[in-house]
Formats: sequence, C-alpha cells, structure tokens
Amino acid sequence: MKRFIILLLLGLSGYVSGQSTRLYGTARDSETGEPLIGAYIFIQGTTTGVATNNSGYYSFMLPQEGPQTLVCSYIGYKPKNVKIAGNNSQAIDFLLEKGIELGEITVAGQIPTENRFGTNLTEIPVAQIKKMPALLGEPDLMRSYQFLPGIQGGTEGKAGMYVRGGGSDQNLILLDGSPLYYVNHIGGFVSIFDPDAVKNFKLYKGGFPARFGGRLSSVLDVQLNEGDQKKTQRTVSIGLLSGKYGQQGPFARGKGSYIVSLRRFWLDFLMRPASYLAFKGYSVGYNFYDLNSKFTYQADEHNKLFFSIYAGDDKLTQKYKDKLLGPDNKSTQSLKWGNLLSAFRWNHTWSPALVPDLKLTYTRYRFLDLDKYRDNSEDIRMSNQFLSRINDFGLSADFDYFGANWYHLKGGVGTTFHLLDPGINRSESSEKGQTYSDTSFGNHSITAWEQFAYLENQVDLRRIRFNLGGRLACFFPEGGKYIYAEPRLSASVPLLNKTSLTASYTEMHQFMHMLSNPTAGFSTDFWVPATASIPPGKSRQLAVGIDKQFGMFDFSAELYYKKLSDLISFKEGEVFQGNAVDWQKRVEKNGTGTSKGLELFLNKKEGLITGWISYSLAKSDRTFRNINFGETYPFEYDRRHQFNAVINIPLSDSWNFSAAWTYGSGYPITLALGKMNVITNSEYTSSSNLYSTRETGEYYGPKNSFRMKAYHRMDIGFTHTKKAYGKERIWTIGIYNVYNRQNPFYYFYKERKPWRGDHTTVLYQSSFLPIIPSVSYTLKF
Repeated sequence: MKRFIILLLLGLSGYVSGQSTRLYGTARDSETGEPLIGAYIFIQGTTTGVATNNSGYYSFMLPQEGPQTLVCSYIGYKPKNVKIAGNNSQAIDFLLEKGIELGEITVAGQIPTENRFGTNLTEIPVAQIKKMPALLGEPDLMRSYQFLPGIQGGTEGKAGMYVRGGGSDQNLILLDGSPLYYVNHIGGFVSIFDPDAVKNFKLYKGGFPARFGGRLSSVLDVQLNEGDQKKTQRTVSIGLLSGKYGQQGPFARGKGSYIVSLRRFWLDFLMRPASYLAFKGYSVGYNFYDLNSKFTYQADEHNKLFFSIYAGDDKLTQKYKDKLLGPDNKSTQSLKWGNLLSAFRWNHTWSPALVPDLKLTYTRYRFLDLDKYRDNSEDIRMSNQFLSRINDFGLSADFDYFGANWYHLKGGVGTTFHLLDPGINRSESSEKGQTYSDTSFGNHSITAWEQFAYLENQVDLRRIRFNLGGRLACFFPEGGKYIYAEPRLSASVPLLNKTSLTASYTEMHQFMHMLSNPTAGFSTDFWVPATASIPPGKSRQLAVGIDKQFGMFDFSAELYYKKLSDLISFKEGEVFQGNAVDWQKRVEKNGTGTSKGLELFLNKKEGLITGWISYSLAKSDRTFRNINFGETYPFEYDRRHQFNAVINIPLSDSWNFSAAWTYGSGYPITLALGKMNVITNSEYTSSSNLYSTRETGEYYGPKNSFRMKAYHRMDIGFTHTKKAYGKERIWTIGIYNVYNRQNPFYYFYKERKPWRGDHTTVLYQSSFLPIIPSVSYTLKF
C-alpha cells in the first residue's frame, strides 16, 4: 500500500509537472536562522509563486526556460533576489535581513489567500502584539485577538476567546501541533503563551482546512520559536505580575538549536507573609508558572527532529492554624490545575516535492481540589480530594506534496488514546495512625479512541483559488461508535483591481465537552467525553465575503451563518464536585444553537502608522428542551454590536506609541423581575395574613432577557527600546482603561435603606477594573 501511494504521487508529479525545473529550499532569518513561515517566493514580473509552510520550506516549478529572477519577500524584512541561469532543478535557500516591508516591492500577483490577513484566517505578527497596550504590563497573544471582528473576550479583563457565538471549549488550541485544554492563568486574566517564545500563530474563524478537527468554532495554531542557531541569547523580564527568564542558542556544532522560557507569578512571595501577619493564623497564596522549551536538530539535509515541552500550573492555597482552629490544629485548602504537553516530530524531505512528517504527542490536563485537616493533640488526620484529569496519547503522520505550481496536496492520518477521570471524590480519615474511613465515589475512569484521516487539495488557478478537502473523524468511547465525514471547502475568485470574492463551507464535530461549574470559584472547567448516551457536538458553517487590497490597506467584509447541535449544559442547579451521581445524569443534552453576523475589517499593515478598525454585527442563541421552558434564549456572550480600533505609531528610533479602543453592546444576563411573599409551613395557620410576612422570594422571567450596559474602554502604551554594547533594554509603560470607565461586571439587588424602614429594592451595578497603570522592564543580552 505504501509503495502504491508513493508511485501514485510520483506519477501525479510527472503528470502535472512535465519536464519543468523545480526550485525548492527554505527562507530564514539571517540573524538567528529561524524559519520564516508564510514568506512569499515568486518569479519577478509574473504571478508564479508560493508561500513557505510551517517549516519555512517551499517548492515550485519554473514556468519557462531561460534567465529569470527569483524573489523572496516577507513582511518586516528586506526582499532578496537570486538570478537563475540554468534549467536544472536546484535548492535555493534565502537568508533575509530585517528591514523594509513587503509593500515596498512590486508583486505582480496576489499573495495566496491563506497567507493573507483575511476574513476566515487572521494573523497578528508577534512583534506587533508586544507593542500593543497590555493589562498589568503582560503582553497577551489571546487578548490581542479580542480586538478583531467576530471574537469576544468574555467578562472584564479576561483573555478568553468566544468566536462567532461559540463557547470557550469550542476552540482547538494547538501548541506545535498538540492540543491544549486550558490556556489561561488567574482565572482567565492572562493566557499561557509567552510572546518571546512564540514564532507564529494563526486563528481560523471559519473555512477550516481539513487537517484541523475536534472543535466546533475556531482553530488557534501556535508555533514556538526554534531558537537562535548562531549565538546564545538571554532575556530577563520583570513586571507587576510576573518575572521571566529565557535563553536560546545553538548546540551540536550548529546542527541544533534550543529555546527555554520560564515565567512565574511573583506576588505570592508577598501575599503569604502579609496575609499571615494581617489575619493572625490565616494565610493565602496564589501563583502560576509556564515553562516553554523546544529543541531542534538538523541531522542532515533530509532529516530534521523537533522536541517540544510545555508545563504550566496554577495553585491557590489557604492555610489556617493556631488561634483560628485552636491549639495544635491546622487546616490547608488548595486548588491546583494546569497542563503538561510534550511532542516529538520527525520531518523528512523524501524528495523536493514530497515532505512527510511523523509526530508523537502527550497531553495532560489536571484539576485537583485538596482539603486537609490535622489535630496534633489528638493525632487526627482528615482529607477530602476531588480530581478531574485527562491524559491523551497521540500518533500522527502527515505529508506535503508539491505538484505543479497550481496544485498542492496535503494529507495525513492519526490516532489518539484518551484516558479520562471526569471527577473522582476521595475522603480519608485516621486517628493515631489507624485509618477508619477511606471512601471514593464519583465518576469512574473512561477510555476512548479517536482516529482521523484527511486530504486537502489546494488549487491556485487564474480564475479561481480553492482548498477542497475532507476529513474522516472517528470516535470510539466505551460502548459507542461515532464516524463522520466532514467536507471542507474554501474558495476565492479574483476580480479586477486586487479584489476577490470568497466563500467557505465547513462541518466539524467535537468529541470532548467542557462543563463549567458556576460555584467552583477560581477554576471552573471540567472536561468530559462523548459517550454512548452523550453524542459529540456538531457544527456547520457557511461564509461569503469580499476581500480587497488598495495601496497600503486591506479591506474585508464577510457574512456567516453557523448551526450548532448536540450541545450539553448542566441542568439548572447542578454542580460538578461533591456529587456521587454520574455526570451524564446531571446534564442537559441535545442542545442547539445558531450564530449569524456581518464582519467588517480594515487593516493598514504598511507605512509609518499601522493598525486596524473592525465592526461586527452578530446574533447568537441556544435552545435546550428543559432550560428556559424549552424556549430559545440569547447565548451568554451574545453581543449585537462591537467596534474596535488599534493604532501603532513609531515616535522615534527608540520610542513607540500604541493605543486600542473597544466598544461593545451589553451582554445578556438573567435578573429577577420582582418579589413575592413566601409562607413557610411553620408560619401558616388558618387565620394567617398572607401579606404580613416579611419573608420574600424572587421570581424570574425568560433566561438572559436583560442586557447589561454597553462596554467601552481605551488602553494606551509606550515602548522604549535601547540597544548598546550588545544588549537590548526595553521599558514598557501602559495604562489600562485610560478614562476610568466603570464598565458593568455584574448586577445585584439591594434594599435602599432598610434601617430607616425604606425596603425599596434597587438594582446596582458592580464594576471591576478601574484605570490601571503598569510598567515592565526587559533586558536581552
């Protein structure tokens, strides 16, 4: 079978390419040797060209014989030309220097749709994100995407991502091709991604290529840096929230490179002793950390090895002792949650036209709630533990086949073994060394297999460009079987004056559901699989739009419609922890949802002043049979209007200014409509006056029928960079919520002046983040 596929591809290569000369190679940063993803390689004066893949590799055919000029260009780098005299296939590698941008050279044809800042695919350069205003001095990759059309961030200050009416669990987030389940710290205020360790990342809102699957609403594809291949570099950074150390450099005599980055929240070193002194026997501490590392080794010209590791945890601890609990007594409560990820990849250049990849991955997500009590005087020990975790073991094989210049084939197969503990409670007690209680209850461990196979046909003709593909998605839980064919199509029809009509259709299935515990506090997310009785979620999305380039500007407008089905949610009043009942009996299933909208985007990515403005008009809803009496209600992050503006201005060679403003109409919430008198059994007699009791209760109308006030704020930031004596010093100064807008965080009812007999109930608004200045310092050497 393997030989048949190879012969078929080689035969196709001969058919589509004839006797043409093939050029292939890589595009890299001349200073560090880092591959440049999405660099454009083309024949000067023609429309013939391709973009480099995630390894910085390209391959295409010369359309004619004779002397020609090959050009490599990349935004933020000086283009490089190479004269081609012969007609023999050859490898040509490009080393680009940082300098002028792509717009300062002439490209006869349009850049391929997937490599542009378009509608379904959005991409913000990491260097630009570092200059954007940041909350508490922490540049955040995910928060920067909240300024793009079709993306909501959730509640105030959080780095969440709700794409086109989808939930936060419906985003496929990949780190070097491996999935992550939890991507935030501090309850969602900081994402786990370190901008200094990230090379490139793309967000797909629709038109998903067939290589992606397993989620319903979006794909965030994050690639880590490979490290400097020429010299060792170190980075030290300190801000109001965290400190960071990074190092990168070569090894194995230049054949390999590495990058290691460690970030840690440092305020707990102050929180613990301060709270202990203030509360006399009580202390509280919170911390998080991230470790990113990647090792790359070029064994020879045909084989390259990659090994990536990510580890990150949040931990919240409270300790009570002595005066609060009595002499010799001590109690500890701790929450711990986070990810561990490792990935090994072998990239082999079989031929200039065929490049396969083999990948092994491991992902673990764990949430642990542990309470301990100790009485030293009586030698008593008690503990209660809740554990929810996922272990994923994956193996996949992919390939890129570069046929004719108008044809690129991608394909692959893969399998993942899921081992889940959805929620296990354990209680243990002992006295004087003897255990007298050891009980476990909750949900038993679950195993499931997930497999996939896909093909993508990327065709680039003069009259039309499209990616036509399909994905076979299979999931085999205990006692169940789900097999789906997922068609994928995205197309672009070029018109006159660098204008294109775009359209896409995708179908996706999600085999892992997330349940949010409304009373769990700091961390609320628990992952459960599709089972024989709980089917996978499904989505279908159709989008049409127009994309135009004029001068230094890109403009896009897109209409979309998305249908969701087989969603799940907790039954009203249910929570995840501390319950022996199977979770499958505590959820509502077979939910549906719709999302539709219009997105406008104007981007200026060249010239002295850069930035963008965007507008979204959207509507999203949900329907469950036993929620809201079966009536359709607005999705919790349904936002009808959203407007964003971002600007970046270099003030001098060392100073840069940036500003961002956002406006959004209010989110829907559920509020009580009024009060009613409540009579208990002990109060009621035949002569009772039903209107004299002071006990009251609230009654509610339809779910999410009230709208919060509109949200808006402005952030500004200044960056000062100075290079001297081989070192680079960066000061980042920012102000969050410049004009101190009191945005609504939540609403509550309160009696006006009950101590004066005024029991009039009034609705109050609570705000969260006021104006917040910040500063951070970074040293690179």
